[in-house]
Amino acid sequence: MRLLFIIVSVLTLLSSCGSSDTNKNSTAPESDNHETTEPYPAPRLKLIQALKDLHIALASKDHEKIASYFTFPIADTTFWVYLTDSNFNNQYTQNGNRLTRPMFDSYFSQIYQNTGMSEVLELFKNINVDSLHFKDSLTREIRVKTEVCYSYYGLTVHQDLITLTVGKNSNDQYQDPDPKTDTEAELYTSEVCEHTFWWIFRWDGKELRFVQMNGAG
Repeated sequence: MRLLFIIVSVLTLLSSCGSSDTNKNSTAPESDNHETTEPYPAPRLKLIQALKDLHIALASKDHEKIASYFTFPIADTTFWVYLTDSNFNNQYTQNGNRLTRPMFDSYFSQIYQNTGMSEVLELFKNINVDSLHFKDSLTREIRVKTEVCYSYYGLTVHQDLITLTVGKNSNDQYQDPDPKTDTEAELYTSEVCEHTFWWIFRWDGKELRFVQMNGAG
């Protein structure tokens, strides 16, 4: 009788553990991009916060905060800047096609728009970086039927490199609100919608540092 009691107790305990594991798994968020449903260790939280800080810096348009992510002078092979300002271009050439910190400060407003910082800001508005707690890759598309282009955003973590992707492409769901005009149709078939650029940062566990900006289209 005592042996039977022990067997029943053990079976009950095992059943309880199995039920607990099942409940734990059922509450975990679904994953994509073949990532685990288990959260990353605590250091990933530091990266998430660093990306949020980058978002805040871009939104503030504070040239001091934004400059802190760069190492000056910046060569045109890593951060290409073209402004329709002869004074800037003369300085740029004299500095061996490199952007110096004084130039960055003096022409910040133009550089902010020209290099796509405002578009990177849109990425943070459309992607929830908190999801990096479970994934290494986040993507999102924004399609509006009355717009000929759609926007797409991506954020990828690969080892110590963080890649921010922003782009546009032709919207195959486009519906011309006024079929009598062909202006929108012309835009739809043009290359105005087809471009992508990438901002790459290095994460050392403490801070993000700009590495390179690339583009296509």
